[in-house]
Amino acid sequence: MPRFVDHDQRRRDIAFATIQVIAREGLKGLSISAVAKELGGTVTLVTHYYSSKSALIDDLAEQMIENYQCQMDELTRDIEDPVARLHCFLDWAIPNSTLGINEEKVRIRLVENSDDIPAIRSMTNRFDQHMRSFIRQHLRPLIPESMLEQYTELLRVMISGICLSAVETPSEWPPERQVLVVNSVLRLIALPEMSLQQAEKTL
Repeated sequence: MPRFVDHDQRRRDIAFATIQVIAREGLKGLSISAVAKELGGTVTLVTHYYSSKSALIDDLAEQMIENYQCQMDELTRDIEDPVARLHCFLDWAIPNSTLGINEEKVRIRLVENSDDIPAIRSMTNRFDQHMRSFIRQHLRPLIPESMLEQYTELLRVMISGICLSAVETPSEWPPERQVLVVNSVLRLIALPEMSLQQAEKTL
């Protein structure tokens, strides 16, 4: 009897392995063979789905944006309190876990090559649009409409800065420090602060 293969799951497994390779070795270290080695399989395990490194990167970019969108949609769906929704979103947006650090590291390394790879350029543009939209959505019930765009920009820059800092020097940017910076900005716009308990994750 032929063995059933979940092709969507296999693509997700390949994408996760690709993220690990890029996080560790950068985009220059990415190859079909490196991803196969990360998976513990043969090259054909990857080439069955992707004929080239370019095709692999294209699908990785698409999977990443789909995953971000799914996470954002599900994140605060059942939370009614607008402050709790904002805190939940911010806790998700900052890279306060090992997985979060690796995902941001990969995204930053992809952005560095976005001028050369159209799929990555499209991914980064769509990700930024989604992030701004979700920030706006979570701020709207809490602040005057006249301040919405200004504060959306402020939180977007804050999130980007924390992500970059945590990737560059993770030992200096533990979850507690990330939340302290978030709370400093929330104080500036007169919003309730996050609990430091939300930063109790292991890097």
